[in-house]
Amino acid sequence: MKTYIDTAKAILPMLALLCVPSVNLSAGTLSAGDTFTDTLVSPGVYQYDLTLNNTGTTTIGTFWFSWIPGTGFMTVAPTDVISPSGWTGTITNGGAAIQWLDSGTLSAGSSQSGFEFDSTLTPAEKEAPSSIPADPVATSFAYIAAPFGDPGLQFVATPAPSSVPEPGTVLLTAAGIGLAAFGRRLTSRKPISPLVRR
Repeated sequence: MKTYIDTAKAILPMLALLCVPSVNLSAGTLSAGDTFTDTLVSPGVYQYDLTLNNTGTTTIGTFWFSWIPGTGFMTVAPTDVISPSGWTGTITNGGAAIQWLDSGTLSAGSSQSGFEFDSTLTPAEKEAPSSIPADPVATSFAYIAAPFGDPGLQFVATPAPSSVPEPGTVLLTAAGIGLAAFGRRLTSRKPISPLVRR
């Protein structure tokens, strides 16, 4: 009997190891970020253009801007919501958030632009703390497919890198070019010959 128990103790861990490969070890990781640009389209009204970047190893089917589960952060309802092809945008939480659903899914490693809306909220207000101080107004949320179908992922939209140089950079560059030209002019002058007495 003791031999039978000892054998069972030795075999059970091996059987447990055989079960491990049946677990889905290839499950993808949800990881994302989004950036936005802003354009003043009329006095006091900004158009925001968002780009969703799927940086994970799984798909994204839901993109919810200015939202965490149960709470939207925009204090003014957005207008003129535009969706990229295949996506449907809906204003939620009484005008405090925008939910975009994909008819397919955004594949891993890809980006999707074309999420747009107008708002009287300024870019500074988008980046400011919301009603939950730890979460800026531009906080976003994503799900692998349908909303609430998985734990989801929270992240914050950030301004897209500007391709236009700042005025200070332009002035410094111009000053450097001017000084280089002046220095070259000084060094290329011919030496003055000594005065010759007559």
